[in-house]
Amino acid sequence: YVAFELMEICTPEIKRDSSRLKKTGVSKAIWSIPSLGEAFGEKLRLVYDIKHPFELLCYAGKESGSVDSDIIDAMKIEIESSVKINFRRIWYLGENGIFKVYETGGVPDL
Repeated sequence: YVAFELMEICTPEIKRDSSRLKKTGVSKAIWSIPSLGEAFGEKLRLVYDIKHPFELLCYAGKESGSVDSDIIDAMKIEIESSVKINFRRIWYLGENGIFKVYETGGVPDL
């Protein structure tokens, strides 16, 4: 068995602005370099009481406005700065496929 958690990668500012645009048709411009916000770092530090290997599957909605490689790079930076990661693997499901971003023992080269 393998347990997994699903997580959307999107900053609160982009989510809020995307929601505003859908509701009102008006939006302000947001200059965005991929920033995963605090949620991704917090997710990496969570401890789960589970008997099976645990993996994280991340995805970005279209409103993220970022390309896969930029999001993966931002994920790697956050992973490398994390003291402890409780997932066996971390995956990113993007526009161009699914990418293994982390595996216990280090961040793989893509």
